[in-house]
Amino acid sequence: MIAAALFSLNVFWNADHDWLTFHKQFGRLAPSGFAPGHLVSFLLEQIGLMSPIIALFAGVAFFQRARPGSTKISLLIFLATTAPFAAYLLLHGLHDRVEAHWPAPLYPGLAICAAVAAERLIDHAVGRRLAAAAPQLGFGLCALVLIYATLPVSAVGRADLILPVRGWPGFASRLHALATRNGAAWIGTTSYGLAAQLTTEPSLGAPILQLAERDRWTTVATGPAPDIGKPGLVTDLSRRASIANLSRCFAQVEPVGVLFRGNPGERGQAYAVFKVSEPKRDLLKNGC
Repeated sequence: MIAAALFSLNVFWNADHDWLTFHKQFGRLAPSGFAPGHLVSFLLEQIGLMSPIIALFAGVAFFQRARPGSTKISLLIFLATTAPFAAYLLLHGLHDRVEAHWPAPLYPGLAICAAVAAERLIDHAVGRRLAAAAPQLGFGLCALVLIYATLPVSAVGRADLILPVRGWPGFASRLHALATRNGAAWIGTTSYGLAAQLTTEPSLGAPILQLAERDRWTTVATGPAPDIGKPGLVTDLSRRASIANLSRCFAQVEPVGVLFRGNPGERGQAYAVFKVSEPKRDLLKNGC
């Protein structure tokens, strides 16, 4: 009843805003074919994020019965609140990718379950060693990731998990130079993540416009509003930006090149760039 009362606030807000977040989130439910490889990737990612020992203890907790001993804590409430969302994510992973951060609401309950399981196994030599090693392994993995993120080159190329944070200043400088050569007064993107990143790059002197999902930006200050009456550059991953898609919103669309973002000397991630002009709609209000 408490959960329903709290969630009712979300329902009331959506009812007053054209069911905005419901359309967004339930749009992820459409199946795209049986692809269990996503599930394997999801499980491996979560074991790595929780760290293998904590993931092991959390898994053990699901198979233990609540019993008296060194602790009298029942895991039923934590398992009951964790299992429904976990079950949905497992189902989702059979047909589409589960982003690594989606299970974050499960972590508090899983951490408690892992702690209780570890305490129940503390009398066993193996359990005692695993419990002692858990913090060392967790901090050690974090340190390795942070050290790897500071390396000037990637050891794994496009499979680099740190690629999303690499090469942004250089990419922004090249994008600024391309905008200057093409007389672009603003820079647009169809990705809210890319738009947010570009707004933090000081080398970009032009206003940034996120063209899709304008509802995300109604209360976000992103600097001066772009003059969409003048030509602009639109850049994004090729799967999100194409002449066909942009032609629905602009009378003039011209490809001007491809920019790469990553470590020096590596191709990294490719972004298509288009020069656009003569918008067919109010982009600031309705987007593209």
